[in-house]
Amino acid sequence: MENILVINGIKYKKVEDENFKLYDLVKYNGYEWYIIKIDNDNVTLLMKDKLGSDTMKSLFDEEYLDADYDAKFNLDVKNNDWADSIIRQTLNEKFINKFNKSELNIMKTNYDEDKYSNDYIRLLTMREAEKLPEEIRTTNEYYWTLSPSGFNSYSSLAGVWFVLPSGSLLPWRDVTNSFGVRPVINLKAEYLTSIQN
Repeated sequence: MENILVINGIKYKKVEDENFKLYDLVKYNGYEWYIIKIDNDNVTLLMKDKLGSDTMKSLFDEEYLDADYDAKFNLDVKNNDWADSIIRQTLNEKFINKFNKSELNIMKTNYDEDKYSNDYIRLLTMREAEKLPEEIRTTNEYYWTLSPSGFNSYSSLAGVWFVLPSGSLLPWRDVTNSFGVRPVINLKAEYLTSIQN
């Protein structure tokens, strides 16, 4: 008899039947994700693509979005702190409602020297992004990391690291620019279903 887990009427194979590996593409909660870290029976997942326009429209107020439905990091041009960003707030207060919160683990993230955040949903750090294989980092879209990159005293603008469509990382784009949002979550691997085949 197959070892099947049923959650909200959806059948999932138990993780011991799947033998998930780093960088496998998996399905969870209707989205496709890459496994970017495995820690015992917990996995950290990066969404395969940025959030789509319909989702972005439903999550963000219009003032935070551009014509392509990409999001600003913040409206305060001098603030590049992930803890204060509109993206963090939106992911952890609105996007979280699309998940069963009990399946997610809180992630403690060192995002800027001695600064830490505790999030159910976050973005990649710049360090995480640079360690990923190029084919996983590349989405043919611009998207934010959560890592601040500095403050331009001449223009009075705060910057954040971001990823180019080619997968290259760049250290400066001011917080009022608009880029894609690629969520990161951590959960027990038993809630995943394989889409490798």
